[in-house]
Amino acid sequence: MAKKPDANDRRRRVSDMKAQQKKAERRTTYIFVAVAALAAAALIGGAVTFGGGGGGRLDVRTLGEKEADAKCGEVEVASTPPTGQHVDGAVNYATTPPTGGDHSGSTAPANRHFYDRDGDVGPERLVHNLEHGYVVAWYDEQASDDEINALRTISKNVSDAGPSYGRKFIVAPHLRGNFEGDNNVAISAWGASQLCGEVSGEAIDDFLNDFRGPDGPKSTAPEKGNA
Repeated sequence: MAKKPDANDRRRRVSDMKAQQKKAERRTTYIFVAVAALAAAALIGGAVTFGGGGGGRLDVRTLGEKEADAKCGEVEVASTPPTGQHVDGAVNYATTPPTGGDHSGSTAPANRHFYDRDGDVGPERLVHNLEHGYVVAWYDEQASDDEINALRTISKNVSDAGPSYGRKFIVAPHLRGNFEGDNNVAISAWGASQLCGEVSGEAIDDFLNDFRGPDGPKSTAPEKGNA
């Protein structure tokens, strides 16, 4: 005749059953958390992608201040597009920031979109970029670290100018004096410029849409089809 389980055996079996039940509950919890985390990551990734026009970029228009809050002036457009040729040495530009004229025979690198305060690029090279349909956002020595960081973020998130082009956008310090009034930031293309008191992704995006080559309807850059 089989031995009847004693009280200790019953308690042990009950304890084992409870332990197995807790393990199952923990597994269910872990699976639920993992699925929720993946879903959240997908939602965040989708928001970044669609907000910035694809490629995982942020929406430039949401960065910095609104154009009106940044105290941006009117876009100044030259009545006659500037002309220029390749020269050696420094050029005394007629406008601040420069919007055209004589320039270096070398452009600034197409794959570098941001220069810090001690940036090693002169305006003569950047004006050559303007000739190729680039837009340059400049900041003077009065710009705060926060403003410069905002420009850095914008430089990383500007969309490409087209399938065969890069961003055609560069942020650089203005090394030859401050901008007039309370303006710390300027945007320029060949023959056009705009001054702002603060960084405005909205203003930069509007300017890019109008003046960046090759497709900006207001671009007068002589070689805007070049990379």
